[in-house]
Amino acid sequence: MEEKDYKALTETTYEERMSSVVDEQGVRYTADGKKLISTPVSLFGAYKIKPGTESICDSAFQGKVDLGVVKIPSSVKYIGRCAFVYCFKLMYANLPPSIEFLGKMSFLNCDLQTVIVPDSLKYIPGSAFAGNQNLKQVILHSDIERIEDGAFSNCGMEEFTFPPKIKIIENSVLSECRKLKKINIPNGVVEIKNSAFSRTAIETLEIPDSVDVIEDYVVCDCWNFKGAKVPQNANHIAKHALATRFVWD
Repeated sequence: MEEKDYKALTETTYEERMSSVVDEQGVRYTADGKKLISTPVSLFGAYKIKPGTESICDSAFQGKVDLGVVKIPSSVKYIGRCAFVYCFKLMYANLPPSIEFLGKMSFLNCDLQTVIVPDSLKYIPGSAFAGNQNLKQVILHSDIERIEDGAFSNCGMEEFTFPPKIKIIENSVLSECRKLKKINIPNGVVEIKNSAFSRTAIETLEIPDSVDVIEDYVVCDCWNFKGAKVPQNANHIAKHALATRFVWD
């Protein structure tokens, strides 16, 4: 299922908002307690989401700049688009094994240190964890099939391993990860898209023989880059695929 299929589960109706209730910290839920709708500007420190909650709605925690910890119960299945975006001090938020859907930009520009993706999630949406500059550890299970554009861009990892079922490495997926020195690409990947690893600290890149297409500027602005092992039988390697500087043609 794609993001559009979960739209109704991470949004609220007029009736749900009108009948909503507020807890002791000012966090708003639907009357049945299944959807967390919004949070007050004053929310800070740590917050424990109520058991029985199934959905954290779109932008529910957006911009809570003093929020440091969120504990998500095992009842939560859906985390909406931009749910925690711009929570600049958010260092910890667990993803329980019940999670079925994660929206785009859900944890954009937070301060997460570790991300452990549960087996229930089959893909990582665009910019989901981008901008977590202190993110040191990313643990991905072997059944993840897709990691979308910019999902981990501008993060703090030194090494990243793509899961074995990944076929396409998307645009800017690891771009601007300034501390990233090693990228492990599994055999089975068939395409590497534009700027996938630009502005990282990689020195070398081993591209497996399964890769058939390499688009432009994959390693642009990687100033330490020395070279790559490139498949001999690739169908298309763009003119500037391994250029470390932008070239005006």
